Amino acid sequence: MPIETAAVPIEDSALRAWRKSRSLTLVEAADLVPTTHSVWLRWESGERDPNGGSLRRLSEVTGLTTDQILKLTPHNIEPHGAGSQPQDLAGVSLAEEDAARASSASFPKG
Repeated sequence: MPIETAAVPIEDSALRAWRKSRSLTLVEAADLVPTTHSVWLRWESGERDPNGGSLRRLSEVTGLTTDQILKLTPHNIEPHGAGSQPQDLAGVSLAEEDAARASSASFPKG
């Protein structure tokens, strides 16, 4: 006789919670990045992690940290506040990273 177990609700990912809180469809949310609805669904389900460029854009669009998007921290904490910058996994703000990249590009190589 099989053992019956109660269904355990699966906690929404930060991306799914963000999308639902704004009543967006998968297609509408994906258009903001831009990507396809099937890729967004894979990100929501944890089947696939966004790459660097998509991860940065997701953080900009949603206000979630990269850690929340990648499920490294709980998504029910406050997103980065106004005036603060999204950060990469090393804790470096993405604005600082962009500034460093731009300044190093101005130096001649050699």
